[in-house]
Amino acid sequence: MKYFKKTFLWIIILSALAGYFYLDVKTTKKKEMEKEEAARLLPFKPEEVVELDLKKGDRTILLQRWEDGWRVEKPIKAKADGRAVEKALGYITQSRSDADYVMDENPSQERLAEFGLINPQLEVTLKVGKSMTPYTLIFGDRAPTKGVAFAILKGSPKVYRVLADAKAQADQELYYFRDKTIFKTQPVMVDKVEIINNGQKIKCELPMEGKWGIVSPIKSRADMIKIIEMISKFKETDIKEFIEEEPKDLKQYGLNPFKKKLSIWLSGDDKATETIFIGDRDKKKRGYYARLEGKDNVFLIEEGLADLIPEDAEDLRDRYIMFLEDEKVNKIEVKYPDKEIIVVKTPDFEWKMLKPKEQVFDFNVIKEFLKEMKGFKVEEFVGQGFSLAKYGLEHPPIKLLIWEDGIATPHELHIGNADTKGAGIYAWTAEQDGVVLIDGKVRDVIKESL
Repeated sequence: MKYFKKTFLWIIILSALAGYFYLDVKTTKKKEMEKEEAARLLPFKPEEVVELDLKKGDRTILLQRWEDGWRVEKPIKAKADGRAVEKALGYITQSRSDADYVMDENPSQERLAEFGLINPQLEVTLKVGKSMTPYTLIFGDRAPTKGVAFAILKGSPKVYRVLADAKAQADQELYYFRDKTIFKTQPVMVDKVEIINNGQKIKCELPMEGKWGIVSPIKSRADMIKIIEMISKFKETDIKEFIEEEPKDLKQYGLNPFKKKLSIWLSGDDKATETIFIGDRDKKKRGYYARLEGKDNVFLIEEGLADLIPEDAEDLRDRYIMFLEDEKVNKIEVKYPDKEIIVVKTPDFEWKMLKPKEQVFDFNVIKEFLKEMKGFKVEEFVGQGFSLAKYGLEHPPIKLLIWEDGIATPHELHIGNADTKGAGIYAWTAEQDGVVLIDGKVRDVIKESL
């Protein structure tokens, strides 16, 4: 019993000590934070700022925080780049008032001249809280070393040294603070794309099964990677330069009529969610003039961005001749004029030849065969409605059929004549629904594998 009482007493003592140390650490941290706050030249945090007024000589940039983010109010009204504004505020509000940061308590005119503060060209006013309390920081010259600049807080004679980055951020041009986003919609949320390029219209859609298709002017499977890359680049790339806010003549920019147009639909929207019109190329600035639907201003986009818009529907077609899911393939058949080869997957997931004779078939051969077949691409789209006999496809010497679980009709590939110029071999594929020119090696792969 005595042992139990002593143990219990020690538990109480240790608990009390732990609580004491916890409170002591908490108190110490609180004091350190209070000391840190007291040392701030500007007694507030960036998130408390509701207005940022940057005056550079006779120019002014006025930024205001709204419920939906930062906005530019002067010299124009536009959406601001919130990240750029917050970055600037972060550097500006880091300025300190410690003795180590005070360069001169009460400088003379000569000293102010040394600091570049006689006729300063950069002044920043931050308004804080509901009361919009103003704090104005006036920047002078940058120091020759140590990455600092000189500044005074309006209402105080003291000259402080602040981070040179604080001055650099406050000294940015309007372009830096302005929202430079072209498209805002996430590419994965888009289910329809419409392109007009030099008068030709291309429509692509993403149906419920999740495979992009061209629906006009031809019907074909679309290259999903090209579509997603195009939308992604228009979302990720910034406007290169703002040209004119309220243009009176769009014709001078090649925007009336426009040269190219790209529209995207957010899944569920009836009307285009976002549309960009692209006009003439500016050779000197290496960009294209453009504007967004619903907005007046003309801006410049990167050359490579405009080049992503395909010239015609052929550029957007998926060029693979077969779209297979290996694990779902359960039957392969090759038909020659004089024989037929059939291999099937058994319930035990083994492969077995049924024709021309029954025997076990090597799983690795099938695996490699499917891999090679999926790698073949269209070299050239010959087209639809052509005479199949011309290409040796009316009675093709090789027919390949591949079945998958859950699919009623097989993937089908007909092999025809070789191109007389040696560019490949003509084929008809159900996926491309027309005559195409493909690598002649496809014939060898089929014959050597099956």
